[in-house]
Order: sequence, then C-alpha cells, then structure tokens
Amino acid sequence: MLFLLAGLWALISGLLDLAAARAAYAGAFPDFDWNRDWTIVALSAEFTIALIPIAWILLAARPFARWMVSALGLWKIWWLVAGGPGAWLQAGLIALSIALLFTRSASRYFRRS
Repeated sequence: MLFLLAGLWALISGLLDLAAARAAYAGAFPDFDWNRDWTIVALSAEFTIALIPIAWILLAARPFARWMVSALGLWKIWWLVAGGPGAWLQAGLIALSIALLFTRSASRYFRRS
C-alpha cells in the first residue's frame, strides 16, 4: 500500500507543479524537448510503473516478487535521494514498504501462496 502512496505522491506533486516536474525531466533527459503534455505523460507512466510492484506482490505472491520489488525499490530510493531533498518523503515511504515486505506476517503470506 505504501508503494501506491509513494506513486500517488509523485504523480500529484508533479501535476501540481508541472514546471518543476518538467525541469526535473529536462535535467534527466536533456536531449528530449519536454513540454507540458510530455511531462504529464511521463508522470502518468511513472505512476503506472509504480503499480507494477503492487501487482507482483498481490497477484504473484512469490518470494521472487519480494526480492525483485526490494531491488527496484532500493534503486528508486537511490535515484530519488540523488535528485534532491524534496523527494525524502517518497523515498521514506518506499523504504518502509520494503521493510514491511520482510515482516513475519509478510513471510507467512508469501509461504501460503
């Protein structure tokens, strides 16, 4: 659920401040001509990609999904923290999500499937 919250946070904050999101994308991908429409498309694509780990955990419920989501989450945290201080909340939510994947109740859930 926290992955969903982190994804929604990124989407909503980006949509509320399109100029900052556009500048962030332009900094990450300078060869692309970023405009308002492409920024909205990129924000929506990032949100959709954030839903993939949720589907892996809820639908697949395999140990592989837990480790893959953890690896992708750690990469996302590193990318967010390198991006600046404004992303600390989102990085914190992702870190908490990863930690919750390794609780006893989560382990029982993965064993049951």
